[in-house]
Amino acid sequence: NQLKQIEEYRKILVIGDLNIGDAINLQASISALRDFFPDADIDYMINRAAVNLIEGNPEISTLWPVFTGPPLPNKNDSRNIERITSKHQYDVIFNFCPFFKEYRFFPQRQKVVNYAALVSILMQNEKNLRRKNHIVYQAHQFIHTLFSDFMTSTKEKPFKGTTLTLSDRAIEQAWFFLKTKNLLKGDPLIFFNPDTSSPFTRIPFELQTSLIKRLAQLPCRILLGAGHTAKNIELRLANHLPPSQRNKITPIPSSIPLDCYAVLFDFADLVITGDTGLLHIAGAHKVARSKNYTFRNRTAIFSIFGATPARIYGYDSELPGFFPANQEAPSRVYSAQSPCRNITCINKLAKTCNTVRCFQFLDTEKIVSDIHAYLSIGRKGSPVKIERDNHVRKTILLGRRER
Repeated sequence: NQLKQIEEYRKILVIGDLNIGDAINLQASISALRDFFPDADIDYMINRAAVNLIEGNPEISTLWPVFTGPPLPNKNDSRNIERITSKHQYDVIFNFCPFFKEYRFFPQRQKVVNYAALVSILMQNEKNLRRKNHIVYQAHQFIHTLFSDFMTSTKEKPFKGTTLTLSDRAIEQAWFFLKTKNLLKGDPLIFFNPDTSSPFTRIPFELQTSLIKRLAQLPCRILLGAGHTAKNIELRLANHLPPSQRNKITPIPSSIPLDCYAVLFDFADLVITGDTGLLHIAGAHKVARSKNYTFRNRTAIFSIFGATPARIYGYDSELPGFFPANQEAPSRVYSAQSPCRNITCINKLAKTCNTVRCFQFLDTEKIVSDIHAYLSIGRKGSPVKIERDNHVRKTILLGRRER
């Protein structure tokens, strides 16, 4: 009823949450808005750290990378919202950040749709295990539910998920890194990300050590992501391996930028990670901002969950009630059977557990068995011609294996 009172939709603002993963996922709401308003100005307000992953998305009119969080907003974040919303006088604002619910941020409160409606849908859907409840899927569905009663959608193709737009610099940086490490051909390549932003979503070190040792026995090479919250975790994991296995591990320097990480994911045949922003970067479809490059988008995503609900944040292409990653490859979710997990665990900041029990009863045998089975299938992509500048043309093998 509130939306029906708005006479026209020429200028729309979507406010993302403060996390990088949320900035990626909530692009789904913009895709849905484009289904109804293909000619409107649709602006997007996000964390500055995500700008190199999203800038260039053709569905976004103006990108406002103004937030400096997480985990909490500061005074500048609040001032930026007030300044931008006051100046641009949006016809409607979709606010997906719970920290900006106060109406003082918005000069026209009757034109603000707040985050609580989407959150209530996610909570209710957790009771129905067969209903898709991923944040990407529901953010898209939420907009369609709101407008479908009184607006006509131009939607033609089914929604598959979010997209990242990446620079030539990031693509070339990733390629040269892999070339210097002799990882552009040969055995299958696994990207193992050992870090997350919270101990309640980070796979315990002992379990990671066990997994790495088992993976190093497979005919593969392993990229080991850098620890930013758990500093140097990648080096500690590598040091737990015997010398015969250590040469199969390539740690990624912590100085590698986030958008270069996104490209490295595309080179990998399989990504293993806990619930963190990198999971959503790995699962998103990649496109080159310049259109000079073509990505494989054939990376299998295997995610391991502790505290947080896997149906909301994980990707699985087989389990009922799950949403698949936006890759032409399988995605799998593995949830530890924690003795105390409940829906309140979604708020990791509020957890005060003295002992982390989120990953008790994790079936590592099943994970390793599934990885081995997937890597046993032959795979091959195709060479991709890349135009570096007006004078030099180089071929980079982005797709390498028989699939």
